[in-house]
Amino acid sequence: MAKFATAFALALIAQVAQAEKCYVLALSSGEESAAYQAGVIKGLAETLDMENRSYDAISGVQGGAVNAVLLSAYEKGDEVAAADRLKTFWDNATNSTLFQ
Repeated sequence: MAKFATAFALALIAQVAQAEKCYVLALSSGEESAAYQAGVIKGLAETLDMENRSYDAISGVQGGAVNAVLLSAYEKGDEVAAADRLKTFWDNATNSTLFQ
């Protein structure tokens, strides 16, 4: 496992070294903040230009990890669709459907 992690880190560093900028999105924990993050990410995706809204790496903890997984399912450059999906997920999430 350590060899895989090292190889992955080296590959990521090599890829980032070739780029002029590297954007990383780190999402915090908390269920309420995770839903709030969806709205913020949607707003950023709709207002920032393509260069400034494309992320090279995404990480998250607890509720932020849910958002990170949903966002990482989309290709770089498809942030508007990813943000729409994220917002739809949290709009449809209710206690009654989450805890059945």
